[in-house]
Amino acid sequence: WRGAARSSAGGRARTRLPRSASESLLEVNLLGADRRLLRIISAECPKTMNSPDSNGNRKKALKMDSPFKQLVAGGFGGACLQLVGHPFDTIKVKQQLHHCSVPVALRNTVQAGGIAGFWRGVTVPLFMSVPTFGVVFCSHDLNKRVVKDLFAHLQPSHAAILETAAAGAMVAPFTSALYTPSERIKCLLQQDLARVASGMPAKYRSSMHCAQVLYREGGVCSLYRGFWHTLIRDVPAWAAYFSAYRAAKLALLPPHQQGVLDGRVELSPAATLAAGSIAGISTWAVAIPFDTLKTRWQTGKYQCWGQCLRAVTSPAGVSSLFAGFWPIVLGGVPRDAACLFGVEFALRVLNRN
Repeated sequence: WRGAARSSAGGRARTRLPRSASESLLEVNLLGADRRLLRIISAECPKTMNSPDSNGNRKKALKMDSPFKQLVAGGFGGACLQLVGHPFDTIKVKQQLHHCSVPVALRNTVQAGGIAGFWRGVTVPLFMSVPTFGVVFCSHDLNKRVVKDLFAHLQPSHAAILETAAAGAMVAPFTSALYTPSERIKCLLQQDLARVASGMPAKYRSSMHCAQVLYREGGVCSLYRGFWHTLIRDVPAWAAYFSAYRAAKLALLPPHQQGVLDGRVELSPAATLAAGSIAGISTWAVAIPFDTLKTRWQTGKYQCWGQCLRAVTSPAGVSSLFAGFWPIVLGGVPRDAACLFGVEFALRVLNRN
């Protein structure tokens, strides 16, 4: 701080600067010192001079911003999943309800409603998938922080897998509470489409009309019929979903680009789509028997779970539990690839901004 400051016009005499940093800056400005000297002084000052917050609250704010980013990105991914995957889900439900082959289900759907018939009943699931998947990815991010200490004594690689699976399983109560009404409406509308294909009049005019009929018949309990079936399905399904995605993506990425659902590394479309496809296949390979029981319970009038199980398995034994397996598993390839690519893309955009 003892040097001299020359004015940009030149020719001014050397002036000794005071020792106080703030006074030195003021004096330099008043003397019109060279811009290069001013940049040097600014670089030597602490970075906190540029921010009114010098207690580390800015760093905390950035950390607290992560769940919000996961919420927004998850909602975007959920919309991508529902739009891509609903046609496959329509074929799956038809097979579960009527024990027909894929070609028969395709033909009946087109005859009843044309190409748009594949998206019949999509309104409510699409409306619900945005907040649901926002909650899924936000709660998964928070759950990982909760369970992290439980596996701290294990090797890092094993701990990461178990931590991801446990955090995924803990997502299930939230998704079941959000999913059950929309899935009940969707299944009833798809069952109604089969009624139309057989020449009978439609029972429901729209998703909203279906929800109103259910509420008049049994209130909120009618809308939430099948909640426990959905929960039993979702616990192993979400554990498999996040674990398979993490393992597949880390295996496909180079060492310098290792990042899963954080948005910090450059997006790799090929690895993300491939890992998302593997996650979708793994999820439905685990969940399909429970999903079949849930579908029959939500569309039937069964008095107990045993009665529903006997009704499902009576035509072809245990294999009936896997009705609709190939449409939904193969549909999981584009559906979950679209979802996880949408999430990773949104996280990358949010981190850039």
